[in-house]
Amino acid sequence: TVPRLKLLPPAAAMASACTLTFRLGRAETMPGEAVLIVGSHRAVGAWDPQGGLRMTTDEAAYPTWSAELQLDIASEGLEYKYVLDRQIDGSGFQWEDGENRSIAIQSTAPPGSSWEVQDTAFGVAGSALAPASPQPLAAPVPAKPADAPAKTKGQASPAACSPEAARGMPLAAQDAAPGLLNSPTGAPHADGLTTTSEGSE
Repeated sequence: TVPRLKLLPPAAAMASACTLTFRLGRAETMPGEAVLIVGSHRAVGAWDPQGGLRMTTDEAAYPTWSAELQLDIASEGLEYKYVLDRQIDGSGFQWEDGENRSIAIQSTAPPGSSWEVQDTAFGVAGSALAPASPQPLAAPVPAKPADAPAKTKGQASPAACSPEAARGMPLAAQDAAPGLLNSPTGAPHADGLTTTSEGSE
């Protein structure tokens, strides 16, 4: 049976949506055919293949297919199947055999989080859901230091006379430079997931 759908108002849906990336490891097709994700949410057709989510591939990735969408499934989870779209030769839609695939995201998952759904092959049971790998941050570019002012022999640089610099001096050096730590002109020192399988329709 088709589960009753939870239809969120647009504002609520956007606020609680997560990004799901589906990766189907193997699905062989003929030229002009496509792979669809069809399931219990309206974003994947509400069990109507005409409204299913079309997956993509290319010469380098085939026979692996992928698709991405944003939706809220934290409260009810998502049931789905892969469907071959063979309308190009009049064959209609071919549903994969077996039980519905099912995934669920914990309700504690932060809005806007990203998840990856990995399925081995068309018609092969088992789905894995995991947080998507974060992108590495670019290393910060160090600021170019300003040109240091010229100084005469025996004259300390301004940085060496700051309260912060004096605080890092050995005690003997601090004793030899009285008043550095309490200089009135110095700035104050702020000393998931588990996947499950539900019965087919």
